[in-house]
Amino acid sequence: MKKIMVLAVAVLVVVCMAVPAFAASKIGAGTSELNVFGNLGSSENKMNGQKVSTDVSTNVSVGYGYFVTDLIQVGVSLQEFLTETKPEGGSTSKSGVTYVQLDGKFHFYSKGATVVPYVGASVGQATMTSSSGGSSSNASGTMVTGRAGVKMFVSENTSVNLELNIAQYETKVSGSDFKMKTNTVTGQVGLSTYF
Repeated sequence: MKKIMVLAVAVLVVVCMAVPAFAASKIGAGTSELNVFGNLGSSENKMNGQKVSTDVSTNVSVGYGYFVTDLIQVGVSLQEFLTETKPEGGSTSKSGVTYVQLDGKFHFYSKGATVVPYVGASVGQATMTSSSGGSSSNASGTMVTGRAGVKMFVSENTSVNLELNIAQYETKVSGSDFKMKTNTVTGQVGLSTYF
């Protein structure tokens, strides 16, 4: 799966380099952005050299942003992160986390640029559900995310985006005193349109 992800990113980079570059003329105060990001991951877990489980995860997010100045954007995003764990000889477990976040981004943009780097932060609500062997649980809590990325413009109002997110959320399982703190690092590929 890692080879497929590396190949996908390499193809995306080649396509972006082959497409004529367009200036990011739509970025600026008063501009709106709609974006979609996603990724797919897989990991094999071993203990003492023996495979114990395989995790498959998918992550999709949609967002809306509004440029309050030429460089500063505020917005909201909804993200869904799903994981399925298949243990060797055991029952499959599934978990999902839904994030609703308020976002802020600062763009390092100059007129005529075709590649626009940015940094940002988000705060929001994380809701987690999990099920395994007929039982299920729910948890919710606060989430904080830091992000850095780059927007590569393929037309005046469309960009292909690469983004790295570092998130931390602490959830409390409903009906118990159990709390869990989770740290995640996620690389994502996305597409944005500006209007």
